[in-house]
Amino acid sequence: MKGISLGIITYGSMLLSHSLCCYMAAKSLKFETLSRRRLLIQAKHFVFENNNNNNNNNNNRVLTVDEVSEIEGVWRSKEEEYLNSMQFGVTPSDFDFTDFEDDVTTTNFFIRRSDRDLIEGNDDYIIYSLLTRKAKVRDLFCCALAMTKLKALLLLNEDDDVKKKEKALQYANENVELFTNELSKNGFRVDVCQTGDMPSFEFNL
Repeated sequence: MKGISLGIITYGSMLLSHSLCCYMAAKSLKFETLSRRRLLIQAKHFVFENNNNNNNNNNNRVLTVDEVSEIEGVWRSKEEEYLNSMQFGVTPSDFDFTDFEDDVTTTNFFIRRSDRDLIEGNDDYIIYSLLTRKAKVRDLFCCALAMTKLKALLLLNEDDDVKKKEKALQYANENVELFTNELSKNGFRVDVCQTGDMPSFEFNL
């Protein structure tokens, strides 16, 4: 019996040590390449910091590589609920293109909010975006800013949804260069963005 107990304790200790080593190794990873999730984390910080600190000289800064890694975590992101409400890259079935026809020739992405709240009784809408096959890295950055700005504007009881979308797209176009420069200064690659299995589409309207 002692031998069995000793074996269990030894195995358990080895398993615990191995798990701890794997956790520490994963925690030490730092990614300079942006993914859709990292891009949304950065866009959230950029947009909401601008909203809250309009007179602050540092209000345009983005997070560092270490700060983003800390938010991403090992098992679950600290921004998981927020990221789940930002559907970056969906299929055309999530869109009603009756009000998007004018945009097709001028943009490589589209954004819209969900028709219902993310949580019943909560004003936090799910934001969708769809990318065309012509979308470049700059379009991805611009799309992340537009989605985030739309999310921020939906918290305000002013303007209708169309106006809010227009304001979000205008904000994104006006700030994408600054956003890109801030990312670069903080150690992130701005020549590529990992999109994984994100769908993209070609439109002929």
